Amino acid sequence: MNKVSEITIEKLIERYSVLLMDAYGVIVNKSGAISGAPQLISELNRKKKQYYILTNDASRLPQTMAERFERFGLAISTDKIISSGALLKDYFTQNQLVDARCVVLGPKDSIRYVEIAGGKVVSPTEPFDVLVIGDERGYPFLEMVDRVLSRLFQKLDQGDTVRLVLPNPDLIYPKTDQDSGIASGSVALMFEAALLQRYPGRS
Repeated sequence: MNKVSEITIEKLIERYSVLLMDAYGVIVNKSGAISGAPQLISELNRKKKQYYILTNDASRLPQTMAERFERFGLAISTDKIISSGALLKDYFTQNQLVDARCVVLGPKDSIRYVEIAGGKVVSPTEPFDVLVIGDERGYPFLEMVDRVLSRLFQKLDQGDTVRLVLPNPDLIYPKTDQDSGIASGSVALMFEAALLQRYPGRS
């Protein structure tokens, strides 16, 4: 039987020209940096190794993430952070959503992502064409969800349509090694379940 060679970070650094790493569950969780992550990032920076942090977090701008990483002892510059929120700009352009009226569920950085993409952010009490679920936090959850759901019912009853934009379809995420939390995909599922009950058999 052949012995499987051990893969170390040193070997990975030597083998690949660029390293791509997820953020949550790989280098950080809600409580801070994961064990070994500060040493890894320090070594990559010391060797000037090209690497990028990939995240489907659409609730923080790259600068906000970099500042948060810094508090966790991770010296990661904004140019090394690629988020799903940053992809909204191309998505809005490709799907003719620039200037579309958007309700955004998420904190201020989620709202900023939509503004950068060219969307016009409005209140759920106003007419809107797009629902962007950027995160499950950053707003009065039950109040906002109830308002959006009521407005969706009104629009669909009138024969209108609303586009859902969900940068992060994850249902759950790791808060710590022991604890988990719901993610924005679960919020989308709530709306989907409510709409299916209200409009059974309607696709």
